[in-house]
Amino acid sequence: MKIAIFTDVFNQLDGVCTHVRNLASGLTKRGHKVVVYTGSGSSNEFEIINLPTIPFLFSPGYEAIIPKSIRVDADIVHIHTVYTTGLIGMTQKKPRIVTTHTLPKNMFSNHFAFLKPIGWKYLVSFYNKADHAVCQTDRTAEKFKRHGLKKSVSIVSSGVDTDFFRKGNAKNFGKKYSVEGEFVLHTARLSPEKRPEFALKACRELGLKIILTSNGPLKEKLKQKYPEAIFIEMPREDLKDIYSAAKIFVLASAPEVECEGLGPLEAMSSGAPVVCSDVPHLVMDGENGFLFKTYDEFKQKLEKLWHDDELQRKFSERGRKTAEERDIKKSITKLIEVYKELL
Repeated sequence: MKIAIFTDVFNQLDGVCTHVRNLASGLTKRGHKVVVYTGSGSSNEFEIINLPTIPFLFSPGYEAIIPKSIRVDADIVHIHTVYTTGLIGMTQKKPRIVTTHTLPKNMFSNHFAFLKPIGWKYLVSFYNKADHAVCQTDRTAEKFKRHGLKKSVSIVSSGVDTDFFRKGNAKNFGKKYSVEGEFVLHTARLSPEKRPEFALKACRELGLKIILTSNGPLKEKLKQKYPEAIFIEMPREDLKDIYSAAKIFVLASAPEVECEGLGPLEAMSSGAPVVCSDVPHLVMDGENGFLFKTYDEFKQKLEKLWHDDELQRKFSERGRKTAEERDIKKSITKLIEVYKELL
């Protein structure tokens, strides 16, 4: 099959970029012809068409795609964005699949929460223009259906490259980045909806070292406010090593932000025990990780897990099994079946 993938982001260390890269790579290895339409980016595995861009002023490190009329040579169009590139994808006269990576809280900061109803209206309208929708979890699918999604839906995890994360080497990370000792790891984007200050504040109060690996609009402010924290920019190849080195992984996203939560899946795949909010579809509280709702509960569970070696081993072992169930190879197999059905 010839598959055209549309995404606004490709180079950043975030869940959509990771999923698109894994998907395009996996499909290519299975003999399919993949072309990714995006802004900046390159690949030795599959073809990328670079669309014109300008810097996105409201989010350093991101770019805005300039609208452009194109026609693609493809059997299937798979759209991973609701913004410019997604709109271009929707103009294609081919079977169109859209993956629901975006929720209203991803679109607006906390200061513009009152726009949430407008966000739902736009998202559902956009997704209804496709021929088929892919949701990562039943919970996400139910949300969109409640808000008016009419299209047929398949449930397919974004998937995690378990083979990649099993190869992590903690010593390599410590040596390359000159980091010693145990630490808490935060990899989510540094933006209001991800609530990175939960992790920073709790680690300060508990006297724990924390490392943050992503960019975002809050980064410079957080670096000034929490000078004791370690902010590291790294290539994706090094993520497997830092996950392996982390004592605990944390994700503090606000409710209705995570469509699935790729960070926790990557951490679980590497064996890092997790403390998370808003991912009850992944984490069974007290069984393969900790869930929390409030800051006080987060701090309490983080402290408990930090000092309980037996609990860390339990979460690590069971977390790996959870990640195996959502291996990217299984997700690609399901998506190929969806593609064939649409054809």
